[in-house]
Amino acid sequence: MTSNPRPVELRYDPAAIDQKWQERWEKDGIHRVDNEDPRPKWYEMTMYPYPSGDLHIGHWYAMAPADCHARFRRMQGYNVLHPIGFDAFGLPAENAAISRGIHPHTWTMDNIANMRRQLRSIGAVYDWDREIVCCLPEFYRWNQWLFLQFYKAGLAYRGRAPVVWCPSCQTVLANEQLTTDDQRAAVADYIEQARRASEIERLSTETEKTGVPLGSHAVNRLNGERVPIYIGDYVLMSYGSGAVMGVPAHDSRDFAFANKYGLPVRIVIAPITWDGSDLTEAYLDDGFMTNSGKYEGMTDEEGKQAIADDIEKNGWGRRTVSYRVRDWIISRQRYWGTPIPYVYCRAQCGIVP
Repeated sequence: MTSNPRPVELRYDPAAIDQKWQERWEKDGIHRVDNEDPRPKWYEMTMYPYPSGDLHIGHWYAMAPADCHARFRRMQGYNVLHPIGFDAFGLPAENAAISRGIHPHTWTMDNIANMRRQLRSIGAVYDWDREIVCCLPEFYRWNQWLFLQFYKAGLAYRGRAPVVWCPSCQTVLANEQLTTDDQRAAVADYIEQARRASEIERLSTETEKTGVPLGSHAVNRLNGERVPIYIGDYVLMSYGSGAVMGVPAHDSRDFAFANKYGLPVRIVIAPITWDGSDLTEAYLDDGFMTNSGKYEGMTDEEGKQAIADDIEKNGWGRRTVSYRVRDWIISRQRYWGTPIPYVYCRAQCGIVP
């Protein structure tokens, strides 16, 4: 006589199993790093999350591959340092705290506590003994120290510069943040696409030019015309001012861009033999000003100088040398950020570190 054995129930309970082993790892300190360990060192870095409240799928997308790679290097015999921290200063935290009637420090630290709990729950190989929270004085004092070294070396200075001001947030915006509400999502998606290309690819005349309208316009002071503003992949923040006035008839990249998006191609420089016909490609040589109002008939070089003279005479701008490397503006209109480590005395002392 035989009987069928009772089947063994196989069920994985992640809440119970994960907690058991995470507590064991914490007790044994397996993620703590000894600087004197003789094994070859490996530093694994992932972008520190902004403590906005809860982790989301984007955090896992950025952090899980780095954690897998840290484990891989550890299995290869490396002494792996994988730090973690929180990029905790910034305007979003301050605005969120104001809307809730609490101090930004309280809002931020509560979010960090929640996100720390979530990060621990995934069992990542972070060395929590080296956690960084950038809104705490023990961290941002080094930001201030570095700033003072720049100042002593003459690399940081007080000055005036044109900025994009947000009357709602009462602070300066980066150029990349300037857009209209109805175009915000399209602009964000396009910026992400452009980042995937190298500068050589983006500037090449052989590469198809792409862009997306911001939904806003600039006014050409010389003739009063409204000019649509586009963000384009061949316009680089690291080159010139980070913004260009398109001249589709006289720049190969602008010509391709204008034809792709149905923008007008207005000929303003032409050879003396020009018969008024449309262009099949950008005209890049010297010539005479045409379709140019008071500058009609001047050589293109004379036209440039006359236009620059009028701009300066009317107070719209001034001649300047355009450098590839531009100074970085550090400003502080709001509270929740690293304090700039000097005061400015208008009466007598000037800048006092």
